Amino acid sequence: MDLAQDDDRVPPSGRQPPHARPVDPDQVRTGWSRTWLGIALVSLVLSLLALVVVGMDALFADARPSFDTATTATVTRVNEEHYASPKYDPCSLEYEFSVGGTTYSAASPDSSEGYCALGVGDPIDITYDSADPSTNIPTAAHSGPTTRWFAATAAWLLFVFSIVSLVVAWRRKR
Repeated sequence: MDLAQDDDRVPPSGRQPPHARPVDPDQVRTGWSRTWLGIALVSLVLSLLALVVVGMDALFADARPSFDTATTATVTRVNEEHYASPKYDPCSLEYEFSVGGTTYSAASPDSSEGYCALGVGDPIDITYDSADPSTNIPTAAHSGPTTRWFAATAAWLLFVFSIVSLVVAWRRKR
């Protein structure tokens, strides 16, 4: 078969045709748009779930009991705790305070890394039930930084990443 005589295969210029036919750019799929879309949708779902969990934690973490009367107690002992996995070294407190000439001894119902910064003899703010001062708790200000801010920041960053991924997937599809 002579290419020079085959009108379908030889352009009018007489040059040989290219080895590959031109392709419609709208029909070229690299596979990346589907991958980006999948990543974006998964990260969007995860970020929204994380934001819901962080929001629920914020609602219920503030449910820490707070009583009607506040005073300052004195730390009498700092108990260190150590956990290997994950590495976490919180402290719990024992403290004393006086109400109406009666001295009460108590222990914090929780442990926190924020308590480790306190030493014996340091003051600590507490609240107590005026009808029963033996029912008391340190204020949240002493429990130290929580992981709530880290979790919220991570959730928002994941949300932003998912939106950027959706935009990238949409642009690659076009």
